[in-house]
Amino acid sequence: MKKSSLFKFVNPTYIEIQKPLYFCDDLTRPKKEVKRALLEIREEHGKCYLNFSTGTDSIFLYRCFTELVSEGKLTRDAFARRLIKKDN
Repeated sequence: MKKSSLFKFVNPTYIEIQKPLYFCDDLTRPKKEVKRALLEIREEHGKCYLNFSTGTDSIFLYRCFTELVSEGKLTRDAFARRLIKKDN
């Protein structure tokens, strides 16, 4: 597997971002970057969990994942999906 340049995997529960995050004029750029990151994580670590809490961020992440599946870049079983229920 290829070594990630965006993330530094310190241990199984701690990941450091190695490049700065920034704003840009291209409104589709965040989705492109998230899709690229999903592919990079999958390539480096194999099967991982995609946690789904029904919040905006997890819905966006899951949408990026489903687009990668429909584009044929990932298979449905590339990430295990897990629903997280929050108690309020």
